[in-house]
Amino acid sequence: MSNAEYIARKYLKKDTGKKRKKSKSSDFVEIQDEDVAGWRNEDELAGYSEEATLLQDQPTIVKDENIKDLDEIAIVQKAQEATVPTTSRWKPVGSTEGSQGREPVNESMENGPGYGLVTGKQVSEKARRQRERENQEMFAMTDEEVRKSKETVYRDATGRRIDITLARQEARKKLAEQELEKRRQKENQLGEVQVRQQEEYLEELERQKNVPLSRYEDDPEYNQELKERVRWNDPAAAFLTKRNTAATKAYQGYAPPNRFNIRPGHRWDGIIRSNGFENRWFQRQNERKAREHEAQMWAVEDM
Repeated sequence: MSNAEYIARKYLKKDTGKKRKKSKSSDFVEIQDEDVAGWRNEDELAGYSEEATLLQDQPTIVKDENIKDLDEIAIVQKAQEATVPTTSRWKPVGSTEGSQGREPVNESMENGPGYGLVTGKQVSEKARRQRERENQEMFAMTDEEVRKSKETVYRDATGRRIDITLARQEARKKLAEQELEKRRQKENQLGEVQVRQQEEYLEELERQKNVPLSRYEDDPEYNQELKERVRWNDPAAAFLTKRNTAATKAYQGYAPPNRFNIRPGHRWDGIIRSNGFENRWFQRQNERKAREHEAQMWAVEDM
């Protein structure tokens, strides 16, 4: 007796546990149609319905052992009652079912060169059709559409489109408002004398509308106007007398100018009591006019 047999006999025990009984397996009958291509005799298919024909696309499993000896038609009918028929994915050649929602493939090379090799004739034909279509669209456009297509598109720094007509209207409106504001400021700076002179000037313009165009030396109104005109180098001003028509007497000596062009009264003692604003105002006006003149001369220097 070997050592292994002695150890197994003395120290090892056999597994006496109960074994689990195997469940009795049920027999199934599986029928597969060997005629995959579908080339069968029409007489054999005379008793088949459309649903029974669709069931032949997949293998049929029959769980009942009593129908093993039945023919194939009975098996198919029994399986049809036990199972729900499934739609086959095989479609007959030329069938339109399932292709209704699919768009036809564009083979005219309208959207691209297509697949595979492309001949030069096909490319030329595509270019010719495209030119004809563009010409038809161009001739079909109205004058308004042609004018809009030729308009220049203006955009700002952010890329937004600018309506040039609306922008010009806003610019003209803004310019008119600025001119009105300047005129209002200028009117506010005028005094009573300037306002009265302006009104007299406007009245004179209205009166001159009715004056005849031909005026001669014997026109009394014109002669009176020339006599009343004051000239600084008139030699007869020393001995000619003029009736004073002014409402108030003015100072006859030198007087500094002011922005309202009003001379002081005859009782002025000649002492300037201004704070210097009038002098600075005239100085700024002269500087502004000098800069404008210099800019204009510089602009036309190369002309």
